Amino acid sequence: MLTLPAPLHLRSIRDDDQAFLDALYDSTRADLKQAGGDPVFVEQLIKMQQKMQAHGYRIMFPDAQYLLLESDGKPIGRIVLDRDARSVRLVDIAILPTEQGRGVGRTVLSSLQCWAAERQMELRLSVSKDNGKSRRQYLALGFEVTSSDSVHEQMRWSATVNGPAPLTRA
Repeated sequence: MLTLPAPLHLRSIRDDDQAFLDALYDSTRADLKQAGGDPVFVEQLIKMQQKMQAHGYRIMFPDAQYLLLESDGKPIGRIVLDRDARSVRLVDIAILPTEQGRGVGRTVLSSLQCWAAERQMELRLSVSKDNGKSRRQYLALGFEVTSSDSVHEQMRWSATVNGPAPLTRA
């Protein structure tokens, strides 16, 4: 399993993590909350989209690994990884808004790059074109755009193609 520098730690998700995962997903949906409308309806819509996301991941990535990201033993995020013989895909990364901007995402990504490089694997991910902050971070870490559609860009990083992972600290 991928290891991270202290105080960060990854572990498998357990049933008793569901309340945190619900709150984490909810924290990523400011777009729906700001759109206005009946708050009860918006909350139901968010829960429905969370279920659809989970279902979609299970269909598209049936062997994916779901990991809880902790800092000093406190849950702060989640990552979903899927791998095959030649590559590992970062299916999803979500970090609580209160923990963003502290280098946590960059530390997770650079650790994942090192892990992939040690195994001579490519690292792949998809990013929404609307997510400029994450897209800039991925490019700064050496990812390259391999394809795009009207909504997402597919990105790839490989130590043999893009060079070693930038060293970072949490």
